Amino acid sequence: MSKPTRTSHFAVEQTRGLAYGPLTERGTLDGVLIRVGGKDETEPVHLLDGDKVHLCNANREVARRLAPNLFGATLRVHGEGRWERDLDGNWNLLRFDIRDFEPLDDVPLGEAVERLRAVQGSGWQRVSEPARELHRLRGGRGEND
Repeated sequence: MSKPTRTSHFAVEQTRGLAYGPLTERGTLDGVLIRVGGKDETEPVHLLDGDKVHLCNANREVARRLAPNLFGATLRVHGEGRWERDLDGNWNLLRFDIRDFEPLDDVPLGEAVERLRAVQGSGWQRVSEPARELHRLRGGRGEND
């Protein structure tokens, strides 16, 4: 049952969403490696994504392969995450176990689009607004999602 909240002089019915989880799901995270290593078999790995730090774990073999990338290029890590959704609809990462990773190419969008357009039959030659099309492909619904 949602509880009415008061805004100014009016009672407003505010419906909150459902909380889910925790759920375990395979996925990916992107970020710059800012910490790797510890003293246990499961090594802590921290990825900086903008102003957010993803607290992850990796086994020693993966941690060893990650280490040379410390403070380097943005990485895309693949693995299994444990997620929880709060009543406001926000998904919170509780844990992420890295199984593999790859460095991302930090080329500017214009150069990436030119590379795509150079691939015969890719269809990118006909795309007049590449940024909008990439947004749509990544799940965006429109200009003002």
